[in-house]
Amino acid sequence: MTTSEYLKSDFIFASKTFLCKELPNDYDQWDDKKLDEFIKVNAWQPFENHAPSDIWDNIDALAEDVRNYIKEEN
Repeated sequence: MTTSEYLKSDFIFASKTFLCKELPNDYDQWDDKKLDEFIKVNAWQPFENHAPSDIWDNIDALAEDVRNYIKEEN
């Protein structure tokens, strides 16, 4: 994840698509184990059998797409 290129809010926004509860504001201060557990516990039903890393990859991809779309519109 390259959070330097994308805003933390992009990841929080994107997380709402794949999780029942969006990432909290301090998620970027968590270790990988805590983040994986949060993702596993809060995975939206269609993703509940996916690995946390796969769900994160989806969140990451959507966050990137959203930021790129915003840049293109401006």
